[in-house]
Amino acid sequence: MKTAVIIGVNGQDGQFLYNFLEKNNYSIIGIGINSVISTRNQWKETLSINSFTEVELFVKTIKPDELYFLAAYHHSSEDLFTNEIELVHKSYDINVSSYANFLEAVRLHSKKTRIFYAASCH
Repeated sequence: MKTAVIIGVNGQDGQFLYNFLEKNNYSIIGIGINSVISTRNQWKETLSINSFTEVELFVKTIKPDELYFLAAYHHSSEDLFTNEIELVHKSYDINVSSYANFLEAVRLHSKKTRIFYAASCH
């Protein structure tokens, strides 16, 4: 049985992917906002994707066959968020830095893991 990790499992694409992989008999670990959701494995803990130490331990332990990075921090022009510097930092933390954490952890501990990154226009 293949193991897949979906980062951003709570979004629409994450839910569709989760259902598709489940139908294809994958063991799936879904990571939402600072959480880990699981159906067929032991991970029930929280995981900060912004923490390289946590991501590294997670990847080293799980060694997934596939990793889907669907997480993104986005902001609507209709939101009342006015601090643009904070918006840039939050976007960078999720869209770039967190993704780099997974890339490095896979490079160090799980070289056979296939990675899919869904870039966001946001």
